[in-house]
Amino acid sequence: MIIKILLLFLVILIFLYFISKSETYRIKAWKKLLALFFTFFATIAIITPNIVSDLARFVNVGRGTDLLLYMLTISFIFVSANTYINNQKVENQLTKIIRLLALYEAQNDSHNKKISKNINHKFND
Repeated sequence: MIIKILLLFLVILIFLYFISKSETYRIKAWKKLLALFFTFFATIAIITPNIVSDLARFVNVGRGTDLLLYMLTISFIFVSANTYINNQKVENQLTKIIRLLALYEAQNDSHNKKISKNINHKFND
């Protein structure tokens, strides 16, 4: 019974942390719904583990633990792919910013050299 209370507390705590983050407005609605579904399913599985076994038998999986393992595997693949896609977007944005900065510095380099010469000339006189 103590493990059930601890697991429920942790699942709810993780869900609340996910929802209450300051960047929550940037998280897409379907990800929030997925987190809500996960929290609901985890709560049901913790309170009545027999339902998971019944669901496993319904979808022709031998045991409830096997079904959970399959779901965990799919979730892991989804999270990995999502992280990879997000990292690619950030990398592309960073590349664009660095290119723009290089162009800006190249354009202003000659102008900055002229200003430096004028300043040095005025202070050395």
